[in-house]
Amino acid sequence: MPTMRLYRDPSKPGALSVDEAFYRRLAEATEERKPALQHVIPKRTGWAWPVRAGQVCRLVAVEGPQVGDLNIWNLHNPRERFWASRTR
Repeated sequence: MPTMRLYRDPSKPGALSVDEAFYRRLAEATEERKPALQHVIPKRTGWAWPVRAGQVCRLVAVEGPQVGDLNIWNLHNPRERFWASRTR
């Protein structure tokens, strides 16, 4: 029986291929980015905010490991969404 890979093989393009040059430029441009907003979300609450085109959203667990739900909607088309527990 052939070995089945359960991870992305970066040497082979496929459905999980990404624009590595884009993400490399994004990671290297830290000096050019300034925080537009900082907010601490209290435990057992929620918070919504817009992230505009070209902005980077960074989520940080400031009090150690946490569990959270992440739901993302397109501001102009609520039918386009990412709901971590439901999106396939």
